[in-house]
Amino acid sequence: MKTITLNILRSVVMDGVKIDTHIRGLIDKSADEKATSLAYQETAGDEDEHERKLFASMVSAAESLSTIFSDYLGYKQQSNGDNSVIVSFDDTDKIVYSLFVSDRFNENYTESLARLSSSYISLSMLMDWYDVVNPKQSEIYEKAASKKLMDIKRCFNKLPPSPPKYPFTQNLTTDKDEVVITLPKDYFKVEHTMTELIQHEVVVNYIIDENTIDDIMFTTNARKFAIVNHATFGAINIIPTGLGEGSLVLWSRHMEAETKKIINIKVEYESQE
Repeated sequence: MKTITLNILRSVVMDGVKIDTHIRGLIDKSADEKATSLAYQETAGDEDEHERKLFASMVSAAESLSTIFSDYLGYKQQSNGDNSVIVSFDDTDKIVYSLFVSDRFNENYTESLARLSSSYISLSMLMDWYDVVNPKQSEIYEKAASKKLMDIKRCFNKLPPSPPKYPFTQNLTTDKDEVVITLPKDYFKVEHTMTELIQHEVVVNYIIDENTIDDIMFTTNARKFAIVNHATFGAINIIPTGLGEGSLVLWSRHMEAETKKIINIKVEYESQE
């Protein structure tokens, strides 16, 4: 989770609403000279009752927007139990939203979100203002506010998740390119204990990139004449049980093409000269 902050200037919103109502009044008056009374009633001024009504509408719109935000945001665990949206009117000239958003929130939308939020509050205030004096105009602002709300919601489209990054090796090296186990003549004509066979064991050690996960896999066609196992990390053990030739193939399970290694294996008798 991460936090973004939206600062909306109350004075800018309030002045913008007053200007809009003033322009609307002038338009109505110019369209009909008899509409002086309507124009007067439509225009929001600096009177106390106008200020109180507009401020109440501003608070209502801001709280409504807070509810909208909470539908699209997660929650941040805090000891004081704060929710995902904190709206504050403590500042004398700001509405402040503190939003705890997903790490996948596109921060490029932060400025747009602030402007859209300011516009939504203004349109909602205008909708309330005209609700009594000019219901048709109120409906126009209601539709505009709804459209602005859709734009706000689109700001919360998340970035695609990043593919998980696992520290798997990109390089694989071995201490041997070939394994040749030479045994005394006719060694396998008598039965041997595992302890005796282990005395001829050969270990192929491999090295992967530092601080990576050992995801090395192997396959072999030498099991008819040898015990081949991955007993410990970084090592493949080969114990001869007969004569033969084959190969051992090693690779990283997540980087097969880049790490594939082939080691030839041969178990033979020593030559008699």
